[in-house]
Amino acid sequence: MIGAQQQAPSGEEKTDKLPKYFMFGILAGIAFILVFGSVIIFSPHRGGSYTSTGFAKIKPQLYATGLTHDGAFTVVLTNGVGTNIRMTSGKVVDLNNPGYSCMIASELFVPKMIGPGENTKISYAAPTGCVKAGNPGDVYNAKIILNYEVNISDMQTMHTETGTLRGPME
Repeated sequence: MIGAQQQAPSGEEKTDKLPKYFMFGILAGIAFILVFGSVIIFSPHRGGSYTSTGFAKIKPQLYATGLTHDGAFTVVLTNGVGTNIRMTSGKVVDLNNPGYSCMIASELFVPKMIGPGENTKISYAAPTGCVKAGNPGDVYNAKIILNYEVNISDMQTMHTETGTLRGPME
């Protein structure tokens, strides 16, 4: 029996220590829930987590991507194509606010030429007009269209990558 006193062969009483460790485990579990629950509740990103959909070959790095409440927009993308690519253009569309969008000129990709597994960064200073400004914690929802070129054996092919980014404004 758990926690029961048992008669030892020598005639002395023996107490089972399982209840003490069991209570310690319960208290440690409650402390864990309280600490990490408060981190989630009091997180400055009230709008939820960062997510992306789409983006089959060129992947956004979600925690290096963001939109400030005044409209500055940054996206870091990783080349998952498997060969060198050259970023040519793109477009950002605010899905929450029709009428807000902007083109991405090739000069905004830094660097333009990206090797397999390497990153490029797109930055717009505030206000961009790409997405509507808001308050910290408001959720942005932006469609990103990326045009890139692949050059294999002196044959160039154009490709388009499309996806959606969602996250809290900072």
